[in-house]
Amino acid sequence: MIDSLEYINGAKETIKTLHDEGFKTAIITASSIDCAKRIERENHIDFIKGNELIIRNGKISGEYVSTIGAGREKKAMALKKICSALFIDTKEAVFVGDSEGDIEAFRKAGLSIAFQPKSELLKELCDVVIEKDDLREILKYIH
Repeated sequence: MIDSLEYINGAKETIKTLHDEGFKTAIITASSIDCAKRIERENHIDFIKGNELIIRNGKISGEYVSTIGAGREKKAMALKKICSALFIDTKEAVFVGDSEGDIEAFRKAGLSIAFQPKSELLKELCDVVIEKDDLREILKYIH
């Protein structure tokens, strides 16, 4: 099922461009990590953080091992860990998000981009808002 999900417009091209230009990439999700693992596998994402679904007897149990969990501070903590592993300050990072769960990470990052944001608050707190349905739009702000 996960392999049949479509990418956001421009996602593959954006990831490739970032890699070609020497950027490290990460996916930090409060959702299941399963989609992130597929993207990591197909596009060589450098870091992924998310919640692992527990599968018992071939069925999703409804439980998960939480590495991100709920709460606005969780993604910010994950961002800090990734930056620490790269020996950079969080102010050197770009964070792209779409929900209020991204707010604290936006505050830590040097550049925060709200991509098709679901929240007016997020729009107010970020550096850049992108409403267009194409992830390549972020590239003009990162170069």
